[in-house]
Formats: sequence, structure tokens, C-alpha cells
Amino acid sequence: MNASETSRSRIGIYADDLTGALDAAAPFAAAGMSTYVSVFGTVPDDDARTYRVLSLNVDTRHEDRFPVFDKAARAVQELRTAGFTLLVNKIDSTLRGHAGMEARAGLSRESSDPSDIGKTGEWSGPQLALIAPSFPAMGRIVRGGQVLVHGVPLAETEVGRDPLSPVTSSDIVELVELNTGIRPTLLSSKDVREDGRLRDRIAELSVRPPVLAVCDAESHEDLRLIAAAFVESEGKVILSGSAGVTNALAEIMSGESTDAPERANLAEKGTAPSLIISGSRRSVTGRQLKLVSDDRPVEWLQIDPIALLDEDLSRETRDNAVSTVVGALDNGRNAAVSLLQVDVTGDGDIRTKLVRELGAICYRIARRTRPGSLVIIGGDTAQATLRAVGAAGIVMHDQPSPGIPSGTVDGGLLDRVSVVTKAGAFGDEQILIDVIDYLT
Repeated sequence: MNASETSRSRIGIYADDLTGALDAAAPFAAAGMSTYVSVFGTVPDDDARTYRVLSLNVDTRHEDRFPVFDKAARAVQELRTAGFTLLVNKIDSTLRGHAGMEARAGLSRESSDPSDIGKTGEWSGPQLALIAPSFPAMGRIVRGGQVLVHGVPLAETEVGRDPLSPVTSSDIVELVELNTGIRPTLLSSKDVREDGRLRDRIAELSVRPPVLAVCDAESHEDLRLIAAAFVESEGKVILSGSAGVTNALAEIMSGESTDAPERANLAEKGTAPSLIISGSRRSVTGRQLKLVSDDRPVEWLQIDPIALLDEDLSRETRDNAVSTVVGALDNGRNAAVSLLQVDVTGDGDIRTKLVRELGAICYRIARRTRPGSLVIIGGDTAQATLRAVGAAGIVMHDQPSPGIPSGTVDGGLLDRVSVVTKAGAFGDEQILIDVIDYLT
């Protein structure tokens, strides 16, 4: 594909949670491409269609498997109808969620005109999905179809034992077949690295769509080769992977002229302090919060989740939290709100209730004061918080470091406030100090 052809292509991303939608989109904004992330799984308005990159949060990470296919298929339909021809399915680099299911949904037989919903015709959409969850910069690679996290098989790590989305195997082929009923083809490092071989394998496999293919990738250069093959496919392939592969894709497409500089001026200027909201239960997140509260002027409030869920105590707990945080912000101090790391028993909706409570606290804070910036940790927390304050999406500007996207809130009580998001398990212990320094 030559440069002029590439410059006409537009990238549509559909992600299984909001931090994924942001992580996947951030590299394109950093590369100078106009980029918008929708808090919801639909194209929010006509303005969103004018961006070069549009990322949708289909919110399927913790869904039962049956709604996942339909939600992802609808997102793909909307993106294609809106003119986004290069489709990227953002998945977790540690395969939490429904690995392969969203990619398979994008390979549904469609009418020749994607706007003719419900009609049948020749196979007009993508024919094959390349599944490449590797993120070498974060120590996550695929070797022989096995996911390794810093050299340890995925299923043996803390992430693999996630209580909400446990990953029972380190073998991607096994997991994808379990989720989709289709046994994917494994494309080895040799298939990826040998000159022209990946292109030939894609052509060979695309003869009988739909096809799922898992890619070995142990380095950033491997991901660049996979991304290049995806671009060359001209919309016939869905790229399913983590922010590692979208970083590689953004590098390949970074030479294109866009209108991002004008849109980047949406951020408000000022020195008001930052508000950190964290719903993550990861031990690493606790260490990150402790370090930033020790080394920077951050007032860290840890809320007892049991009190937050208790009918008799919840209102007082919320009111005290809001008063403490508003007082800190009004006095020029950064503030952080998180949940105490205590065991909480109850029904399966406990986590959902807790992140909604954090969203409600952020809403009440925003009614009383206006932070200079917002830092949100955890995909569910980001979604609950942004929806609580009435945001439609985020206009992306940059990524201070890989996997740490930044932009400005679009709409609602915190319209035009700078925002940075981070997945709970992401980053070293220094990362929140780096984020606060970046924002100030």
C-alpha cells in the first residue's frame, strides 16, 4: 500500500473495556493523528466520525459470553458504516475477558453495503483476524502460542489468578478455541519474521473465511511486522491485540498529516491539583499509591468498602470522603481516593457496586470543586467515573509512557479537564509519581 492509500484509511477500534479503548488509541494521538475515545460502545455523534481514529468501549470484559458477540458485532457494523476501514479489536495482553470472541464477531458475513443491516450478500468485510496480545515493553510476550509474563506462564501469575476474570491457561490457541468454538491457526515466529511469509500465510488462510490466527511475537519488531501486514490487507484483516501492537501500528502510520494540533488545544490551562480515583484491587496499585502519597503532596484517602456498601454507613462514608477530598483540592493539594484492601463477601455484583460508589463520589466532588486533572486507575472505575460526571468521551492527546493515555474530558461536569488513565496491573511502582509530574 503506498503513502497516499494509507493516508485515506481510517482506524476504528473496539475494546473490551474503557482503559483498553484508551490504551489502544493513545499511540495514534501521540503520533499526531486526531483521536477520539467513546465512553460507550457506539459512535456518539457526527463530530466523532470526523476523527482519524475512533475507539469504542464495548464493555464486554466481564460480560457473560452470549452478549459479547452481539455487542462486538454491532460495534464493528457502526465503525464500518461510519467509514473506518482498518479495524482493531483491543484485548487484554493477559487475555482476561473473552479472547477471540470479539475478533470472531468482526468476521460475521455482511451485505456488500454495510449500511444494509440485516441483508445478506457476498463476504464484504474482514476475512481473518490476527490475534497478537504481546506487549514486550511490559514483559508480556507470546512464544509457541504461550503467553509469558516476565518469563512466567500467564496462568501461574497474579494476573492469571484474577478473582474477577481468571485465566485458566497460558495457551492462546486453547483459550480462543474454548471461547469461539474455532481452533485458530498458530503463526510461528518464523511465519512472522521471514520476508513475505506472513503476507503469504494470510492470503492462504483467507480463502475460507472466517479464520482466526494466533501470532507469536517476542519483540516490538515482531509487532511491527504484524501491523504492517494488517495495513497491507486493506481492511480484509482484523487486528486483535494489546496496546503493544497499536503502538507498532501507530509508528507505521505516523507520517500522515492530520488536524490533531488544533484539537489538542482543547485542554484547560491551570495549576489546580489532580484528583486520583482508584478502584483497582491489585497489590501493585497499592504500592504505587503509597509511593506517590509519600513523595508528592498527595492526600491519600482509603475508604472501607464494607462501610461503603452498608446501608446505614454508606451515606456518612461518602459525605466524609467528599469533604476530605474537596478540602484537599481547595487547599492546593492533590488527592487520591481508593478502597482498603480488605476481603468483601457478598453477591457477584459487589465489585460493580463499589466502582459505581467511586463514580458517585467523583460526581459529588465535581459538583463542589473542579480538579485541574483527573487520574483514573482501573477500566471499570474509569467507565463508572466518566459516566457519573456525564462525559461522552475523551479527546486523546498523548501517552506520557506506553499504556498510559492522556487527553481531555468531552462533555459533562468535568468538560475539558485533563485526564490520564491506567490499568490496575500496569506500570512500575514509580508510575503515579511520573503521571503527577507530567500533569504539573
